[in-house]
Amino acid sequence: MPDIFAELGKLGSFVITTLWVHGPWSPLLPAAYEPVLLLFGKLYPPLLIAIVGAVLSVLMEGINYHVYDWMAGWHRLDKLRQKAVQGRLVHLFERRPFLVVWLFALSPVPDWAARVLAVLAAYPIRRYMLAFLLGRIPKFWAFAALGEALPLSDRTVLIGAIAVTGLFLVIGLWRGASGDERETRDEGQETRGEGQGTRDEGQATRDAGQRTSGGAQEAASDVREPTLPRP
Repeated sequence: MPDIFAELGKLGSFVITTLWVHGPWSPLLPAAYEPVLLLFGKLYPPLLIAIVGAVLSVLMEGINYHVYDWMAGWHRLDKLRQKAVQGRLVHLFERRPFLVVWLFALSPVPDWAARVLAVLAAYPIRRYMLAFLLGRIPKFWAFAALGEALPLSDRTVLIGAIAVTGLFLVIGLWRGASGDERETRDEGQETRGEGQGTRDEGQATRDAGQRTSGGAQEAASDVREPTLPRP
């Protein structure tokens, strides 16, 4: 009985970690899931880990799709959208969207860009989730199989997984905080620029008013009463 609870605890931790890492905040957690796959690939059959992990992550992708769609108009996501719509795959997405989403899910590059592209293009969510599922199963299996083959103890892999995940979490949070600081500075500069533009417009308006007043005075001085001849 204790063994059953221990196994359930391990699987439960895998489920929770999978859902957490693939949530809407996943851009802040780059490469945080690979160490988890290495660890659990030593504890369970790699194919089982790949299928369970892929299914759970794709369920989160369905939630992410709706969350990103709801947040599409947020100004704070402008830079994220700009990064996502850059590169050669964007042009390919216009012609082969399923292939592009599948490539993002299969490759080790961060796949949040495919999420943003799919939302902006209103790509059907069922095809989107299917492409992620077909791409993530072989990728997750490869990492889990690598973990099974590594000549390391479970404790060593666990410590390494926690360390790498924590490192990427700190990096992601630091990058997010740096991005917020830069955005605040940019907004401050834009505000100061708008204020300077307003002052310049006001000065131009005052100058135009002075010129108009001066012109009116000159016109008034030119118009004089005619001098009548004395009798």
